[in-house]
Amino acid sequence: MPAINRLGAESGRMFVMFNNCHFGQAVRDAIRMKELFAGE
Repeated sequence: MPAINRLGAESGRMFVMFNNCHFGQAVRDAIRMKELFAGE
């Protein structure tokens, strides 16, 4: 995730979209990404 962190630092605000087509996994994946950024 270094590239995402770098881009976020350069832009100040970042939006991430998740594909919700496969069994509604987008919500689970978004929660996991939030955990990863929080260092969990």
